Amino acid sequence: MSRLDRQNGLSISEFVEKRNKILILMKDGGLGDVFSYRMIFEDIKKLIPNAYVVFACPEKYFSAIEDHPFIDEVTNCETIDKKEFIIHYDITSVCFEHEMKIAPFSDLNRSDIVSEHCGFVLTNHNMHINLEEIYVKEAKDKLPNK
Repeated sequence: MSRLDRQNGLSISEFVEKRNKILILMKDGGLGDVFSYRMIFEDIKKLIPNAYVVFACPEKYFSAIEDHPFIDEVTNCETIDKKEFIIHYDITSVCFEHEMKIAPFSDLNRSDIVSEHCGFVLTNHNMHINLEEIYVKEAKDKLPNK
């Protein structure tokens, strides 16, 4: 085992296995947060196309996120082992902390706050929510004509 392996606690094979796995961890928050955070995953995959992206959140939110095309795995935040990841971001309180610093003002969408915390700027704010066309039409019909 080399000096580098001892310092990091990983063998070369463990590093190769884990280097492209990214964990985004949300231990607490609401459904609105989950929908807001849906915006970050496309940009993560654009930056690192071969990344294996895991989103860990409370199990009650799985159905609101598991259909996302740029998330490889959704798992329970209570049982996830962060040691399985070299790269992991705990976004649980990032937005609250940012918003309290600038209160009562608001300068960023929560997805932008999270992406900055993770080290990148969002280029696309697509939530990747697939609604049936009838619901899209219904919503558009309620919008005022401009």
